[in-house]
Amino acid sequence: MSDPKVYDSNLVNVTLAERPITSGRASGEFVSTDFVSEAFTESVGADGEVTISRTNDKRGEITLKVTQTSSAHLLLTQLYALQQSTPGAALMDFELRDINGGLLESAAKCYFKKAPPSAYGAQAGDREWKLGCAELKREVG
Repeated sequence: MSDPKVYDSNLVNVTLAERPITSGRASGEFVSTDFVSEAFTESVGADGEVTISRTNDKRGEITLKVTQTSSAHLLLTQLYALQQSTPGAALMDFELRDINGGLLESAAKCYFKKAPPSAYGAQAGDREWKLGCAELKREVG
């Protein structure tokens, strides 16, 4: 019989521009990463022969979801404003360390794709920030 696994969201450490994003995380999914392109593409010849090509596209997209009243949202708003006002843009490093499963994800020189829409209602909601990067790395440690 194997030992049960325990997940703790407080053991998922996220930093952007060397600043931790520890409070104000959305109650559901608060961070996600995804590669922009498939790792391989395939083509099929007239005779049915298949060729697989490595894409070598390492671009990634990072999504951070935080509550609208949080210090994390304020930090992301400030970093966005800094990036918009800096000639040549102020590119930032991203790191996600999942201590639960020993996964490290990182990206150098991230940029905001755009600011999230602002919506207001009877209750506070979440803000979803999307960042892009030229190279997303995933490592198991």
